[in-house]
Amino acid sequence: MYRVYKKGMSIFLVLLMVLSGILGVVGPGEMTASAAASDFAGGTGTASDPHQIATADQLDEVRNHLEAGLYFELTADIDLSSYASGEGWTPIGDMSNSFKGNMEGNGFKITNLKMDRQGQTFIGLFVVNGGIMTNLILENIEVKGYGNVGGLAGRNHGTIRNSYAAGSVSGGRYVGGLVGVNFNGTIANSNATGSVSGDEYVGGLVGSNTFGSISNSYATGNVSGSLEVGGLVGENYSNGTIRNSYATGSVSGYRYVGGLVGENSYGTISNSYATGSVSGNSPVGGLVGEDFPATGSTHSFYDSNTTGQLDTGKGTGKTTGEMKDPTTFSDWSFSEDWYMLSGQYPQLWAFIALTPGTNVGTTKLNNIPNGMEYSIDSTNYTAITGSSVDNITVDSGDEILVRVVSPNSIAKIFTVDKTNIKPAAAPQTAVLTVGTTIPGTTKLNDVTSDMEYRINTGSYTTIVGASVDNIAVEVGDRIYVRVKETITQPASNEQLLTVDAGDIRKLIATAAIDGVTAPVAGATPVNVVTYSAEYTAVVSWSPATTLFVGETAYTATIIITPTAGYTLTGVPANFFSVAGATTTNAADSGVVTALFPATAAIPVTEVPVTTVPIATAGIAGVTAPVTGSTPVTTVTYSVEYTATVSWSPTTTLFAQGTVYTATITISPKAGFTLTGVPANFFSVAGATTTNVADSGVVTAVFLATAPVSTDTDTGTYTGTGSTFTLPTNSIVTSTNGNLTLPVNQSGEVSFEDAVKISIPVGAINKELILSIHKVLDTQILFANKEILLSPVYEITKNFAEDFSKPITMNFTFDSTLVRSNQKAAVFYYDEVKKAWVEVAGGKIEGNHIIVEVNHFGKYAVLSVNEVTGLPVSEPVTDTTTVMNFSDVTGHWAEVSIQQALSMGMVKGYTDGTFQPNHTVTRAEFAVMLMNVLKPQGAGADLTFTDTATIGAWAQTAVAQAVQTGMITGYEDGGFRPNTEITRAEMAVILAKALGESTEVKLTTSFADDKEIPVWAKAGVDFVKQAGIVQGKGDNEFAPQDSATRAEAVTVLLKLLAQRSN
Repeated sequence: MYRVYKKGMSIFLVLLMVLSGILGVVGPGEMTASAAASDFAGGTGTASDPHQIATADQLDEVRNHLEAGLYFELTADIDLSSYASGEGWTPIGDMSNSFKGNMEGNGFKITNLKMDRQGQTFIGLFVVNGGIMTNLILENIEVKGYGNVGGLAGRNHGTIRNSYAAGSVSGGRYVGGLVGVNFNGTIANSNATGSVSGDEYVGGLVGSNTFGSISNSYATGNVSGSLEVGGLVGENYSNGTIRNSYATGSVSGYRYVGGLVGENSYGTISNSYATGSVSGNSPVGGLVGEDFPATGSTHSFYDSNTTGQLDTGKGTGKTTGEMKDPTTFSDWSFSEDWYMLSGQYPQLWAFIALTPGTNVGTTKLNNIPNGMEYSIDSTNYTAITGSSVDNITVDSGDEILVRVVSPNSIAKIFTVDKTNIKPAAAPQTAVLTVGTTIPGTTKLNDVTSDMEYRINTGSYTTIVGASVDNIAVEVGDRIYVRVKETITQPASNEQLLTVDAGDIRKLIATAAIDGVTAPVAGATPVNVVTYSAEYTAVVSWSPATTLFVGETAYTATIIITPTAGYTLTGVPANFFSVAGATTTNAADSGVVTALFPATAAIPVTEVPVTTVPIATAGIAGVTAPVTGSTPVTTVTYSVEYTATVSWSPTTTLFAQGTVYTATITISPKAGFTLTGVPANFFSVAGATTTNVADSGVVTAVFLATAPVSTDTDTGTYTGTGSTFTLPTNSIVTSTNGNLTLPVNQSGEVSFEDAVKISIPVGAINKELILSIHKVLDTQILFANKEILLSPVYEITKNFAEDFSKPITMNFTFDSTLVRSNQKAAVFYYDEVKKAWVEVAGGKIEGNHIIVEVNHFGKYAVLSVNEVTGLPVSEPVTDTTTVMNFSDVTGHWAEVSIQQALSMGMVKGYTDGTFQPNHTVTRAEFAVMLMNVLKPQGAGADLTFTDTATIGAWAQTAVAQAVQTGMITGYEDGGFRPNTEITRAEMAVILAKALGESTEVKLTTSFADDKEIPVWAKAGVDFVKQAGIVQGKGDNEFAPQDSATRAEAVTVLLKLLAQRSN
């Protein structure tokens, strides 16, 4: 009668479990959400890039991502002690929303799982496993529940492999050391070693195995209960199968008690055994308490001595001696499933496994007992003396033969695959630069042909050569690089490169070419365009001219050269435009043709242009040859003419003891003529000079060269028996920021009375075209908000090489912005390192600073801390008096802002604004907080991985905040000073500032409670109750919203009031 009733109840419970999974009647469902990058230690959740779990909080986050198709992996041991208070850990998932993903434990341990939920059902680390779980290890667990209770899961209808639980599990019904109910699920190569207690359906590994499969598994803990109590499984029901498994713990109960299975009802048991003591009332058995119908056990045994049972028909009883004799198990496979050591019970090969070794290119044998030996060549064997053998050098496909020393007929071959071999370290050489030609691409450099790469979660692509060009990417994409796998070895670990904006080639987007204007009769043609951040350009004119003439149609040919990071590839045909011209260009080309209308005729009332003979006889710039020096090819600048110089004999360096002749060909400039110039008019210092009347061809014969010494202070030289003074060169000047300087000429150019540049003679051996431009958009250049004492100027020239002599720069700066312990210094912007570099040796004269440099680029005057040597980075006014900021009047926080300004908590900007709706960074909030609290001392040493990015203006405040424990960094070791602070972070900091504990709190009263991180809930709840921070519309806290400057000063004033009470 009891069996009929009990079977009816079992069927009812099976149906209930099925309906629970379909209808969700057991508990409320939870919505799943896409994982944010910060939810886990890394990974995107794909098979090739699983979500990485390294902390207890990250494991807890899995409950929000239960859907199928997601992949997770443990990357460190996890201690759940922080979740042990009260009822302890909350099981992951519920009956309507079970875990359906893939969880890889990688052999890492989850320890100290505590659950005290004795009136609740479906209790375990997970409520229900409907996915795949492998290599999960639970140690020191203490789990208490009522129904469907297990260490790993309350119920399993998925797959569990290579996993185990150690500790204690207790409950009412369906209680197992690993799983409460295995319902149509698979459990393989797993075990439980702790004690299990309950009322009905109690097993050392599984409470009830219904429609499920259990293989190559065991349990060693003691099991106690009332009905259906088994050392391995309480109830094996309805096509449940158990094979190649065993139990060794003691089993006690009232009825239906067995050493392996309490009741086997319509299930099968094969090749299994039990050895623990068994006690209970009939039906009871050494292997199975009740076998119904009595056909379910084959080739299975129990130790009649240790179990204390002698039943038959439900497994075969053998003495202890017989149980340790291999002949007893003649129907078992001792090459695949089992092995036996002398004087021991059978053990499972399944728990001897290969994993990657400690050293690269090696494997490790694990969980292997003494009394065995191994060979990698099937000839030479090594004795095994510990529980593992590490650093076995292998290739993929190698076979490791493991055998019992005696009798050595029991052996198994373990075939090595690449997952069993320790991979090589990740490459370290790869770097990203902009793609060469195609916009929106990057270039992968410093790689080799034995490597491969992938983008984000895509497939790997083989690399050919030392680089991969024009890879289509977006900012934030991740490129992984590794050494390819070989036939014998796995691929190496991956090097990760994250794409930022500076790694992507950009398309020239500005169509209008500035600086080229319509020709006007009498004007001088331009030969360079106005500054552009995207390109440089030179201009040539047809017909060629030095002055535009009337009634002439001119064509400008503009040659555009992209600046670093930009490309012409992708520019459409006829993209560029020039004001006043018909402009054309070919697709992907920087050659622009601009056709202008004909210039106007010169008015007849205009005074006719007259020419006058060249009147300056001395030709400057051609000097007597000196042994070892380089011949000049042009003369010093003259307003009357230009000239070229050729030498006979032809040479690149003057030789000793040689008579040289210079032939100088003079071309008059506009307004001048050679007509009227007498014979032998021109002269060259140190030479015998001749010229024909009305001719510009001048012959200068010098004395033979000799070793030469030159006095640069007096301008004299001695060489061929004579001493004379070199002519003084005139200085070419300009005040509009543009200068064209001939070779061997000194020059001086200024711009807006703010910058003056002086170039000495000999600084360069070619014509110099120089331009000074003011950089208007400077925000991107100053990530740390450094104080500017001058505008930023970009100074360009028409060649790439540096000057051979120092160039003098004189900058005007605002000395009123320099505070005590500060000084002005000139900096240039390093375009490669993306950083400002100080120019050493600056000389200050009033509000001018003078430096010497050998190159051009972006220059500015910054304020420098004389103690640290770093630029001062506080972009605010230096007054604590209340200012009438243009954007504060009428603002909802106007009163709070004015109060905060008056007490020095916060400051405004130099442009007369406060910017109340501007977001606040973590560094800025630390400064505001410390301005309120005014702590003493310099603070803690900053050891964050990104300490270098914390501006000098904020370093002391951050150090003080860290020392007080109010602000901490992130788990990756960074502080992220320039990241906008969220409302959740601000709430936790405020709670800590008031001494409030921020230990874990499960819920708050806000409508968006689920969006509030667990670590922030206590702080959020406290600041709400304290009246410091309130929610937004519809009772939402908006934890991930960024805090504004107005919000920050308001809550900090409330904080100050609370601390004053």
